[in-house]
Amino acid sequence: MYNLCIIGLGNPSPKYDNSRHNIGKDWVINVSKKFFKEFKEKSKLEALIGESHDNKVLWVVPTNYMNDSGKTISKVLRSTNIEIQNCIVVHDDLDLSLGSIRLKEGGGHGGHNGLKDIIEKTGKNNFNRIRIGISHPGIKEEVTNWVLNKFSPEEKIIINNAYNAFEQVFELLIEKKYQGNTFLFDSNETLRNFLFLLATGASGFTFLFIFEFFNTAEEITNTITSFFGSNKRV
Repeated sequence: MYNLCIIGLGNPSPKYDNSRHNIGKDWVINVSKKFFKEFKEKSKLEALIGESHDNKVLWVVPTNYMNDSGKTISKVLRSTNIEIQNCIVVHDDLDLSLGSIRLKEGGGHGGHNGLKDIIEKTGKNNFNRIRIGISHPGIKEEVTNWVLNKFSPEEKIIINNAYNAFEQVFELLIEKKYQGNTFLFDSNETLRNFLFLLATGASGFTFLFIFEFFNTAEEITNTITSFFGSNKRV
């Protein structure tokens, strides 16, 4: 019985690996290696599937194209006990600066074809998202080529720093929540939008993560202490 489903969006062909549009898929595959050995292809689901945490966490990477992502997600929802509010979709975001990371609950698709198809195929938008900034080319007509292109060497440094920080926080997030029936957001309004974690890497890279999954002030304090340690500031 799954309590959490992690979904990485991207296109299937190897030529798209490490492109801007595939960063959600690439990051999910990379971070999954800390939790299980390998994905298995499930043709009926049109996805690569993995399991971790005593089979409580389901990992999904669609093997169809980005604009068909909803087809896979709807099949996964029908074939498992997972509720869509206990899913987290990791995806690229044009509206965020390069390497910025945002955690978001529900909402629209913002022009992202993968999110758009998930909303259309499932009829729901109350899934969680991790948005990874790939920046915008500045001209609408250049967006298609932009998202399919790979990062420059300079951009890779920023992205690698972002991933390293993401990996630490992501592990904390999973370990914290896979045991519960509700994935991420508590109903206690006094805790919503409470904690903003700022971390600075060795190269000066800074990212912002918004966490809304703490039950008590003590948990917030303990998490800050354990994650940042004595030599880092919030």
